Amino acid sequence: MEQTTRQRAILRKFRAQRRDVPTGTQTPMRDVGRPDVYSLHGQDGDRACTWYDDAAVVCWFPRVGAQHDDTEFENRAVNQELLPDEDDYTVLEVERENLDFDHRIGPGIRQMVGEAIEPPNTPVRRTVGDLLALDVTVEVVPVDDEVMADLYITVGVPPLDDPPEGWPGRDLPIFLAELATQLPADDLVLAFPAELPGTDRTARPIDFSSELAVVVEGWVASVPD
Repeated sequence: MEQTTRQRAILRKFRAQRRDVPTGTQTPMRDVGRPDVYSLHGQDGDRACTWYDDAAVVCWFPRVGAQHDDTEFENRAVNQELLPDEDDYTVLEVERENLDFDHRIGPGIRQMVGEAIEPPNTPVRRTVGDLLALDVTVEVVPVDDEVMADLYITVGVPPLDDPPEGWPGRDLPIFLAELATQLPADDLVLAFPAELPGTDRTARPIDFSSELAVVVEGWVASVPD
C-alpha cells in the first residue's frame, strides 16, 4: 500500500504511532458522533482519522482528508460513512485467513531469494514451512547499486502437508512471487516458463506433473551488503 499512495508520510506515521498505542495519544476528535475516533496529522498538512476496533482487535485507518480540514470526517460521520462497513470487514476476514500462509512461507522464501542473488545463477533448494519444496534461481545483471533480475521460483506440488488457511490454490505461483518480492502481482512482470535455468547454464524442462513455476522478469533487487 505504501508504494502505491502519494500520502506515504502519514501512512508511515500511522504505522509508527498506532503500533504500540492503537487508541491514539491525543484528545479524541470532536463532532464525529463518538468519543473513540482520533486524528492523525501528517507533516505535509494531510489529516487522517483512526479508530481502534476492540472487538476485531484492529486499528482502522479509514480516511485521509484535505489539508488542515476535518470537515470531510464530520460529514462522513453524519452520513454513516466514516467507519468500516460490511465490505471492509469481509476484506479483513480474507486478509487474516491469508496470514497463516503468508507467515508460514514468506520469511523462508525471502531468505532463499537473498541467498540466490549472491552468487547468482545458482539454484537454492529448500523445504519452507514444512509445506513447500521450493527452488529459487536469480539471473542478474548488475547496474550501479542495483541489479536487474529475473527471479525464477519453482514449487513442488502437491504440498507436503495439509494446506493452511489462506491457501491460494492454482494461484500459488503468483502468491509466491508476491511473498518473495513483497510487491503485489499488478506491480510485477510475471511469466510462466516451460523451462528453467539449470546449474550448468543449460535449461531444463519443467515437469508439470509435479511442479509449477513462475518468473518475475526485470525485478529490481537491492544488492546484499
